[in-house]
Amino acid sequence: MIKHGMDVIKAITRFLNPGQIPVMGCDCPIFAKAKFIQWTWPDTHGENKFVVMFGSMHLEMAPWNVVGDSLEGSGWTTALIDAGIATAGNLLQTGF
Repeated sequence: MIKHGMDVIKAITRFLNPGQIPVMGCDCPIFAKAKFIQWTWPDTHGENKFVVMFGSMHLEMAPWNVVGDSLEGSGWTTALIDAGIATAGNLLQTGF
């Protein structure tokens, strides 16, 4: 199904923008399968003929994970509680 979807995307892209390399954004499991398809059929679906990238959720989520890792243990939760901006219960429920 994923290979068929890639074929459909390729046909649509070829019809609308001849010569443009098709681009497909997808979540992790489909991304893994699409990469496997690219490595299995490099002549028709190879990395130089089809761009497969993570969907926007993953692109947005990655920097926030880095921010969370940087702030962990920095004392910012204590500062928010002491300033009266949030309570310990609110911060604990959100996982910070």
